[in-house]
Amino acid sequence: NASNLVRLEPTFLAVSCERIKQALLSELGAPSAWRGKVYLSLRPVQSDDDPIVVNSSQFTDGWMYQVELPDAVESSRLVSTVVRVLLLEMANRNAGTHPTELPIWLTEGLSEELRAASEIELVVQPPRQMINSVNISQMLRSARKTDPLTAAHQRLRSRPPPTMEQLSWPTDEQISGQAGEVYRSSAQLFVHELLRLKNGRADLR
Repeated sequence: NASNLVRLEPTFLAVSCERIKQALLSELGAPSAWRGKVYLSLRPVQSDDDPIVVNSSQFTDGWMYQVELPDAVESSRLVSTVVRVLLLEMANRNAGTHPTELPIWLTEGLSEELRAASEIELVVQPPRQMINSVNISQMLRSARKTDPLTAAHQRLRSRPPPTMEQLSWPTDEQISGQAGEVYRSSAQLFVHELLRLKNGRADLR
């Protein structure tokens, strides 16, 4: 649905990526010790589900990541993509010649958890209003914390969750449409419970 797309502009995209990075570091209790380089490029959007391309390249001084995005995308896809690249950067710091393969449940689960638990909007949109010739952007969000699992529980009440095998190796049909919502809710619940275990954050890192 085109109405769900967020227009991406370089300056605001950079701010969004930084917000997502800080939220991920806070969720994992991880230090900011980045080694890789991430380059983002925007192209004109063609459809609601334009592909997002992530390429990893290894050099003598570390890994480089190139992310090609349509200039309008759903905020959930943007958060998921940035989380995936950040996790790759963390996982590849001690990798060999091949990049680490991340389980989809980890990327999607953490993305959903960040979106549900963040006290600020992770994706910053360009201003849309003009007041006295000044651009005004409505980016306010209540800082009051709510249960980040509320939406996930609501989705899973009426639909059966995926099995562990489906969570680990989902088909394309299982991660798209309404089935995709169930998958992401299950992944979020799984990641949330892992983080709550004793030393959960450290073990997940």
